[in-house]
Amino acid sequence: MHSADSDEDNGKALPLSKLVEELTRALGRKLTAYIAGVKDVRALDR
Repeated sequence: MHSADSDEDNGKALPLSKLVEELTRALGRKLTAYIAGVKDVRALDR
């Protein structure tokens, strides 16, 4: 049985800007923009 305090049960939400930063670091700007459906990579800076 899982406790209510286990890490699996408590998802952590990231601010969108932090999520984009982490994805960009891991995947690169072009792939992150593609996944987000953004045509211009510069839009990631906004």
